[in-house]
Amino acid sequence: QFSEFLTIVAHRKVDNGCTIKYNNSYYKIYNQNGKPLSIKPKSECLVVKTFDDKYCVLFDSTQYFMEKLEAHRKDSILEPKIEGDNLDLSPFVILVSLTFWGWMWGFIGMILAVPMMVILKILCENISYLNGFAILLGNKSDLKKADTID
Repeated sequence: QFSEFLTIVAHRKVDNGCTIKYNNSYYKIYNQNGKPLSIKPKSECLVVKTFDDKYCVLFDSTQYFMEKLEAHRKDSILEPKIEGDNLDLSPFVILVSLTFWGWMWGFIGMILAVPMMVILKILCENISYLNGFAILLGNKSDLKKADTID
């Protein structure tokens, strides 16, 4: 329910991640039962902020609730870096493979993208004439000496 007085009404569009960006923060949309909603990307809506600092969103005169996502930006930037450090893959390679395999095979491709890149890197590290390619895929400039197949 809205309080009696509205402080801010702003026109926005839902982004590709089914969130709404408002005041440099991202908000997830929930229905009256507290279940997250998936709204068609680029849908137009009105963001309403009340005096009691509650955020709501209106789609076709239907009211939904919004909750701020604290880690949205941090996760989208840091996750490839952390994965890259743990798997010894370049964050750039992770992002490119997620994009390519997601485009090629959709959601299943995105799930398989990183494991396929790890397997490819391991193969390249163990075949001598592909060691240069393994260095390009890797997160570090030096490659550990391993037994290679000639």
